[in-house]
Formats: sequence, structure tokens, C-alpha cells
Amino acid sequence: MKYILLLLALVSLPAIAEGPIVDPTRQATKPLTCVLPTEYTDNTPLDPLNINRVNFYRAQAVSGPWTLIGSNLGPICAYTEQVNLLAVGQYYYHATVTDNIGLESGMSNIVPLEVRLSVPPKPPTSLGWAD
Repeated sequence: MKYILLLLALVSLPAIAEGPIVDPTRQATKPLTCVLPTEYTDNTPLDPLNINRVNFYRAQAVSGPWTLIGSNLGPICAYTEQVNLLAVGQYYYHATVTDNIGLESGMSNIVPLEVRLSVPPKPPTSLGWAD
């Protein structure tokens, strides 16, 4: 009798903190900022002037697929998301930097953003004339 052994590899995804909930009818944009690295992965100093680009990525699942949504020349670690152009749903973001010779860093931490329309309160009840 033959047996098939099935191994499942569990991929550890980073813990994701809760992110903000944004109503695009009340807030059209949402700024995203980060802190630039000061070292290469071998711990040697990284001059901010050697950072060529800061890249921002978005996905609708924490595991991707990731889409490049913005890129800043030089050491500017900021992106403004056009929330009013997104469909209602959950989104995830991360950033990378690229140095002057084209090497791209690994992913930053991942931050979530939920786009949700606000709902009005329920109407009053038991409306009637007082005696």
C-alpha cells in the first residue's frame, strides 16, 4: 500500500496593526509617511543623498499582489493616497527605497487602510402626538 505524505508550509506573515477607516465622501486624500533608512543591510552608513527613489505599493490582500502606486525622486518619504478614487474595501501599503545604483530595499512594515462609507443613524421611533 502506498501512502502520500502531504507537507504544508506555513508562511509567516507580519502582524498587521489596525489601520484607519476612511470615508472617501468626507476625506478625499490620506497622507502616508515613513522614515528613511540610515544604513545598508550590511550596517554601513547610508547617506540620504544616495537614495534615488522611495517607492509605495498597494495591495488588497496582505500577501499581495503588490502594485507600485507612487515613486518619489530623492529622499522624500511621503505619498498621498487618493482615497476618493478607491473602491470600498480593505487595502494594504508598504514602501521600499532604491539607491543610486538601482538596488531596491526589502519591504517596510505593512499598514492597512479601510475605505468605508459612513452610515447614517437609524431614524427616531415611536413618533406620535403628546396629550
